Amino acid sequence: MRRRIHAFVIAVASYVIVTSMVNKDVYANAGLDGKRAVKEAKANEHHKSMMRSSCSGLMDFLASARLLTTAGPAFYKRAHLI
Repeated sequence: MRRRIHAFVIAVASYVIVTSMVNKDVYANAGLDGKRAVKEAKANEHHKSMMRSSCSGLMDFLASARLLTTAGPAFYKRAHLI
């Protein structure tokens, strides 16, 4: 039970961390429309692919530690980590 709880907390924390990396203020400081830039970044397939490839080591570790339980994949997929 403890492992499942920790797996869920890790999944939620991963989602929060990854989704907070796209910030409209960063785009606004670069001279872009912040809202539109965030929308475009979230729809960008290259960005999603790069996120998956950069987090593959983390996902392998979580799998080997048996921390990829049934509750976690929904958060990982939504954050484009798997």
